Amino acid sequence: MMITTKEVSRRIEEFSNKCKEKKFPLTPQKTAIFSFLAGTTSHPTAEEIYGEMQKQFPTLSFATVYKNLQKLKDLLLIREIRVGGQKSRFDARMDDHSHLIYPNGTIVDAELDTKKIPVPAGIHPKDIKKISVHFYLS
Repeated sequence: MMITTKEVSRRIEEFSNKCKEKKFPLTPQKTAIFSFLAGTTSHPTAEEIYGEMQKQFPTLSFATVYKNLQKLKDLLLIREIRVGGQKSRFDARMDDHSHLIYPNGTIVDAELDTKKIPVPAGIHPKDIKKISVHFYLS
C-alpha cells in the first residue's frame, strides 16, 4: 500500500501540532524520525530507523532515536508493534487497521472492517479506544 503525499503531509502537520500542544520541542532529528515513519509502510525497527537517520545526522546516537520513538509513542503519534520475541517495529498509521505478520518478521498493513468484529462479553463498545488485529502467517 502506497502512502499519498497528502497523507504524509497530514501526518506531519498532526505531529507538529501535537508537539507544540504538548510542549515537546521540535528538533530537526525528531522531525526527521517522524517524517521517515510517516512516509513508510515497512514498519521499521528502531535499528532500521537509526540507520536511516545516520545518513542525515551522522552524530545522532541510537539512544536518542529510541528515546524519541518512545516519546512519539507516548504522544500517540506512532504505535509500537511487538511480535513475539522479535524486535519492536513502529508505525505512524494510527487509524484502526490490521497487520499481516510473516514468519520472517515482515509486517504488512491489511484492511479489515473493525466495526464488524464482535465485542467481547462484558465490554462496552464505548470503552474501546483502539482495535488492532494481527494475522500471523505461516
